Amino acid sequence: MKKKRIAYIDAMRGFTMILVVFSHICSMCLGDRWMGWNDIFFLLNIFSSWLVRKRAARQQNWLLFIFALIVSMSAFCYDVYYNRYFSHLGWLTKGLGFASLITWRYYLFFYIGTIVKRHFKTFIRWTDKPVVIIMVIVGFFAISQIAHTDCIPLVYLVFVVGGILGLMMIFTAFRFIGSYISSHPTHHFSLFTYRSLIYIGSRTLDIYLLHYFFLPRFLLTHSNQLRAYDSKPLEFFVALMLALIIVGLCLVVSRIIRLSPFLAKYLFGVPQRK
Repeated sequence: MKKKRIAYIDAMRGFTMILVVFSHICSMCLGDRWMGWNDIFFLLNIFSSWLVRKRAARQQNWLLFIFALIVSMSAFCYDVYYNRYFSHLGWLTKGLGFASLITWRYYLFFYIGTIVKRHFKTFIRWTDKPVVIIMVIVGFFAISQIAHTDCIPLVYLVFVVGGILGLMMIFTAFRFIGSYISSHPTHHFSLFTYRSLIYIGSRTLDIYLLHYFFLPRFLLTHSNQLRAYDSKPLEFFVALMLALIIVGLCLVVSRIIRLSPFLAKYLFGVPQRK
């Protein structure tokens, strides 16, 4: 039986997928990981943890949490010191890169997602309280304003706490938006945007796999010209427009690939119809 998709979660996934592409454009094409307020958006694009289900015994919760924390912190430290200490290791560095060791820093969020999944009704009940959401929003923007530093514990604290608060904020916002739009159907631009995000959210795997082929890395040689303006709004606009164009290209290619049941199954895991 095909599992029914939840519209507001797909819209949230679509929104955060655009932020992922936005972040990669800043770091890989424009040469500055934190340009255009990407230091704030980076804390919002961790969305995968809500989709994982894992059953664990209650007495093992703390052990699993400690394990997830150790894995996440180790990968985070590796990411911070990657270029400083590991760049000369040659094939070993490439092997660690192939193993996606850096992405293991998100493991803690996957574990937190399992806890939220198990206590989902309680989570919804708490995030329905205005005072809780106000505290989350204030906390998120307060921690996102902490200046970049070489203090690893502080940087990791910003990464974890900011990521958790960002997830709560974005999830709750899209839950309310989805509820409002479903009860107030309309045909203006906001509905078109919402439906576009839902479609993008239903193709996140496709976009994630394909967007690397469309990243305009040639812009790296011209990135100093953009930074010379010293304008966050301009940087944001340029990176966002590029991100939307790349997402659009990925959707077109995804649509073409999915015309072949064989390619759709073995590239994107789409089950073949009998």
